[in-house]
Amino acid sequence: MEPDYKAIGSRIKAARLSRGMSQAELAKQAGISPATLGRIEEGQSRLRLPAFVNLAQALSLPMEALLRDNGKAAAQRALDR
Repeated sequence: MEPDYKAIGSRIKAARLSRGMSQAELAKQAGISPATLGRIEEGQSRLRLPAFVNLAQALSLPMEALLRDNGKAAAQRALDR
């Protein structure tokens, strides 16, 4: 089963925005270019595992929160801690 890259990208974007981060800030922390992050957030790029791990860490979220449909709820819970 192919991952839903568009949904994952949307969750990454939502988490970034909820933290008040720019694409440039998150991209720098994750070690990717802002253009790559933009493609990831739009679901136009397949997300490689190292970048995914770095993005989750930069957002202080468990990877599962970005993978699952309940990612928005999990992301909010992580923010509320």
